[in-house]
Amino acid sequence: MSKVLNEISKHLKNKDFEKLLHLLEEIEMKSHMIEDERPTQPMYLEQMICYVLTNRLTEARFFYKRLPKQQKKNKHISAMWKILQLLWNKESGGNLQVIPSVKKHHWPEQSRIYIDSMIESFRNRIVALIGRAYSSVSMSTVALLLGFSEEDTTDIVIQYGWKVDQKTVYPKPLLEKQKTVDVDQLQQLTEYVVALEKN
Repeated sequence: MSKVLNEISKHLKNKDFEKLLHLLEEIEMKSHMIEDERPTQPMYLEQMICYVLTNRLTEARFFYKRLPKQQKKNKHISAMWKILQLLWNKESGGNLQVIPSVKKHHWPEQSRIYIDSMIESFRNRIVALIGRAYSSVSMSTVALLLGFSEEDTTDIVIQYGWKVDQKTVYPKPLLEKQKTVDVDQLQQLTEYVVALEKN
């Protein structure tokens, strides 16, 4: 088991969530074959988070359905399930509530690195989408989208090289290693904007 824990630590340190997810799936599969090697609750939680970090929401849904009943009652698993539901609930702007929901819950200390990575991942996705969609936008809108106070948002957007003039942000597209914007990303931003305009 120490070899597995070393591998988990290595993938966590490198933030290689694809490999980490694969490893956690293997542990889960083996646990169903060998009764005395059942994963602990943090393994289940970490696996759910890895599904989100690798953008495999459908797999996360099926993972939750196959969880043992006692695991579904765990408050951290329940909180993660609610976050997954927000991600699926695109029509009502559920994505806008993800970062505040993640930040609001008191996660176990051993899962902090996963949670921090999830917040960073969502923030980076939203920042990239804002940079592509707007030439200027109010600070309050950016703060709402990122789930931070306006003061924290100012610090964040300045780190990305965006200009801030009083209460207006002038975003610019980020130079990314990523390929191109996919249709899902554009759809997601459209849903954010529609949800904001409804408010």
